[in-house]
Amino acid sequence: NVFFVGMRGKLLALKLINTQDIKNVKVVSEMNFPEITEKIRRITSDKDGNLWLNTQYNGIYFVRFIDGNMKNYRVTLLGKQNGLPNINNTKIYKVNNEVTISTEAGLFQPMFPGGKNRPDSLIRFKQTKLFGDIIKDPDPIVVQVTDNKYLIAGNGMFYATIGGTKQAYDSCGFNRLSFAIESFGIDKDSMISLCSPEGFFYYNIRNQRNFNNPFNAIINKV
Repeated sequence: NVFFVGMRGKLLALKLINTQDIKNVKVVSEMNFPEITEKIRRITSDKDGNLWLNTQYNGIYFVRFIDGNMKNYRVTLLGKQNGLPNINNTKIYKVNNEVTISTEAGLFQPMFPGGKNRPDSLIRFKQTKLFGDIIKDPDPIVVQVTDNKYLIAGNGMFYATIGGTKQAYDSCGFNRLSFAIESFGIDKDSMISLCSPEGFFYYNIRNQRNFNNPFNAIINKV
């Protein structure tokens, strides 16, 4: 049971025992990564077990474990030279089990250089087409709804499907939300919890309403 912990200017790998008993959890070994010197805000592992670390101000660390050996690794700091639009406050999500980076210019994915032994400094970030459409909303938040369906909040909120297209019309009424969304999550009861500067809100997606149906309106001449 190894846990990676991002701290102010360091990354630690902690091996724990008794993880099922919260009162008796013990750290039996600690490993420091001296190459990591930036403040770590988010840690994501990819499908190969490597780590992607979002820093607060200076891009993304990529930690590659050679042949799956935690003590045999190399660290590369990726930034604008690799195609990141901005290096501060990026976020990484797993979309269809692929590393996807939220930036001020939308969603990006890493493209690896050909050849097994090519240096990771040659990684380039390109706008992802996982959803068919390129998502260009600034700093989008991505939450998985089903296996191939995601809810994205950027300039408004909308659904997007893998290999499909982002929803072009507001059939769920999300555009009627009048506040900025800073974070959100979906619980097992289909309730969306929305955090905003104006407060904490719930949105029940089980209450199906067809916002495309015609409706009566009263118009007064002034």
